[in-house]
Amino acid sequence: MALWLVQIVGLAACGGSGPTSSGGDGAVASAAEASDVSTARGGTKSQRIGRNPVKVVAPIADPESLANKWLVVTRKGDDAGLERLTQHPELAASPMRVPSNSFRALSPCGDLVVAGAFVGRDEAAFMQRRLAAIDVATDLAFSGAFVGRRPKLESLCEAADAAGTGTCGDVRLVEMHGTHADVALSLDAAAATAAVSSATAPALVGGVWEAPLSDTTLGGLTVGDVWTGAAPGGSASPCKVAGFVVVTRTSGGEEPCGGPQVFARLACASSPAFVLPPGAPAPVHWAIEGSPKPSALAAAMVAVTSSSAFVDALRDIERVAEARRGAVSQDFDVKVVRQGDVAGILVVATLTTGSTAEVCSQDGDQRTIAGIVDGQGGVWHAFHDLGAGTVDEVVDLDGDGRPEMLESSWPNFLTLRGTDGAVRCAVRPPLCRNPC
Repeated sequence: MALWLVQIVGLAACGGSGPTSSGGDGAVASAAEASDVSTARGGTKSQRIGRNPVKVVAPIADPESLANKWLVVTRKGDDAGLERLTQHPELAASPMRVPSNSFRALSPCGDLVVAGAFVGRDEAAFMQRRLAAIDVATDLAFSGAFVGRRPKLESLCEAADAAGTGTCGDVRLVEMHGTHADVALSLDAAAATAAVSSATAPALVGGVWEAPLSDTTLGGLTVGDVWTGAAPGGSASPCKVAGFVVVTRTSGGEEPCGGPQVFARLACASSPAFVLPPGAPAPVHWAIEGSPKPSALAAAMVAVTSSSAFVDALRDIERVAEARRGAVSQDFDVKVVRQGDVAGILVVATLTTGSTAEVCSQDGDQRTIAGIVDGQGGVWHAFHDLGAGTVDEVVDLDGDGRPEMLESSWPNFLTLRGTDGAVRCAVRPPLCRNPC
């Protein structure tokens, strides 16, 4: 029991690539939440952080100087702690605002408020202990290599901020851990904590830390239940609930990443992308065929280019292109989708600027806008921006005759969207390291 809690709960933040805790909550600070950063002429100015007036830290002038350094990071939401730093000049703390996207080993999509940066971990740990003596809670994080700004990563972070968690209803997306097909359980905090606490010591299996649970019923699933699994374009196949397991992912090694999560483990005849519960109707797959007739093609092009999703994405990517003196490429993939006698038109527009030879580059960004219309351009499935990705499957899961979309997007997300274009459910493993 103790080993599990120490290895997983205490190291939920990716070990060397993420914060290591001095105790308590291992979350690191978001400067947007921890401080309203601004600089006045001739020095810093005071603003209010939460209920405490404090000195606002200035944005860091040279991020490259923090490459491969150990950062002493103030805890998220510790407003009083930030104020105390200003009252102890003898500590020589120099609060800085650090964009995590700029460094290889940091979890992206956040700003950190850093009290100090050191070449050696021991030095950073010494400052951490000194700050703890005045009740300033901190974590240690290794920055890794400096990678600079990456428009593609910034686009991902903006999309993550805008997207809700959504609800799958009866549909459960499958996450593969090694050769195992698992589905995450929707447990409240108390039930999740109880499950993790009851697990035995974890073992590294198939690239993740996992520990089986003895429960036979959990999160509305029961061992022995037979669900219906489906892969993109494939036929339905049975998936039996074989048991329950606590899984903690890793960030490319053995270090835990993102904290423990409770899954149901399935025994399937194939590798499904999603499963439906016993008694649910089998998913109805729509075939993706050839090109539409010219008149329908023209109507589809008008529909996509006039959609708010396309207009907004084009505006954003044009800003990236303009800042880097580049051009925007537009590509349209328009295909007929059919189920029986009913046919629609799937439109996937890809907007690109800068280098596409690398996963990320300093001048490259990509947006993918997808939707489905009828032959006159009437919208069946709302156009939406899925980031850099692909439409894997067009499928009717709720029997209303209108298709949902199963999509893959960079870096490793799987999303199911309803006909309104909104996320119904998603598999979004934690990004404990910069994917660029």
